[in-house]
Amino acid sequence: ARLVRRRTEVFSLRHQSRTWPLRFQWRRGRNWGIKGDPRDERRSELGARLSHRSDALSVLVQAERQDYTETSVQQDYVTDRLNTGISYRPGGSRKIQIATRFYGYDRRGTSNSKFLLSSGSIDLRPTEDLHMNLLLEYQDQEEDIGARASRRAKFNASHELWGSLSTRLYGLLERQILPFDGALDVNEAILSFDYQRHLEAGALGLGWTRGQRREDEVLPSGERLMIEEHTYDQGFPIFLDLPDVISGSVTVTSTDGSIVYTENMDYELVQRDLLTEIRIVPTGDILPGTTLRISYLVNSVPDLSTIIDSRSVSASWRGTQGLWLRASHVIRDNNQVAGLPDVRLEDLTDTELRVGYDRERWGVHGAWRDRVSTILGYRTSSLGSNWDAISGRVMTLTLRARLQKTTYPDRAEPTDSRLFGADLRFERERLRVDMTLERWKENVLGRKGDYFQGRLMARWLARAIEVRLLWLVRFQTVELSGVDNRDEVQIVVRRQFR
Repeated sequence: ARLVRRRTEVFSLRHQSRTWPLRFQWRRGRNWGIKGDPRDERRSELGARLSHRSDALSVLVQAERQDYTETSVQQDYVTDRLNTGISYRPGGSRKIQIATRFYGYDRRGTSNSKFLLSSGSIDLRPTEDLHMNLLLEYQDQEEDIGARASRRAKFNASHELWGSLSTRLYGLLERQILPFDGALDVNEAILSFDYQRHLEAGALGLGWTRGQRREDEVLPSGERLMIEEHTYDQGFPIFLDLPDVISGSVTVTSTDGSIVYTENMDYELVQRDLLTEIRIVPTGDILPGTTLRISYLVNSVPDLSTIIDSRSVSASWRGTQGLWLRASHVIRDNNQVAGLPDVRLEDLTDTELRVGYDRERWGVHGAWRDRVSTILGYRTSSLGSNWDAISGRVMTLTLRARLQKTTYPDRAEPTDSRLFGADLRFERERLRVDMTLERWKENVLGRKGDYFQGRLMARWLARAIEVRLLWLVRFQTVELSGVDNRDEVQIVVRRQFR
């Protein structure tokens, strides 16, 4: 059994101004094991935010310093972040907008990393129906296992015809300087049409997209740094894109690099043939919906050139009686132009169908998806419903349920889940209460889990004082991982001064 306690304290000070609002915030948190868990994690943050908005000019300046320590795995680092943005409309015009942005962070200590992003863009609207945008961007990134830089130019143009037919053209030119004297050139173009028509019986939508992307890699034989982002969804496993990951090179952090997750405490590395799975530990700090930034090393294949052809069609219908339908079909082919045979190249066919029937107080919806892939294919289906048991100005109560099952062609164990939930809202003149209760069971690749989660949020207003209460309760039992119960309370008191 493991018992972990989490505590967070937040203090913020805001200066309300119509032209230059200013905010300071200090946050301190600690996660420490009381029983069966060696962690002792401490995090403190101090930041400021200054903004300005007028008809012609918008300005944002945001700075933050974070101090993080974790004694059990000896993590100790400081992160400084700066985010600035300026947007200018000459003479307050709506036809042209010029913008620039700078974002960067510097992390020093047991985990070192630097990131810099600078960009400039121009947005043109010569007519009500035509919109064009050009973006120039530069990125520079340094990590413990390597450095990379990229220069990117993006072009977007869209046109509306008759208010129903939308045409979009997208272009990309990119050059990346990779670690160990490597380089990657990317050229991409996408053309799409979207048609919307409103009829007496309902609304019809049709879509068509065609794209081509060419990637030319010049890599010396040796190690190559890969950086990917994956969002943790309990129903689907996380696999790294490339096979043959070099042992000991995997690093998992938050998207901004401020949190470094710990192997065997927050996640596990599971080898499945040539692919590597990032298996989330239910008792760790990675919660569902978290987007992870994963970096790792692989042995590179020199001089690889590929052309990726993609085609997609879609259709949708929403009737006036509540029936709706959406369908899509995507094909992506990887054609190797030069280089040695590479198992990373994925040919993909993805077909999805969604259908539902919505009435004033209840609805039923279902989905089916078949993903045929040379790397990771699966087939998933789901069925859900919702019912407004109480619907009034003071109180509403919604009940919902969902069944989902996912199968994999090369694995005998399916992934299935059953969820039941209720949402309650109570609102009066000065008081508002929102409560959510959820109970679900899952079987993820042979590991069974039983979960219950409750969320209560209340807000009370009294003249210049605002009080907010947030209470989160979570109970879960996962096979091979044990019991993980969480209880979190947040209280915020705000006082407005003139």
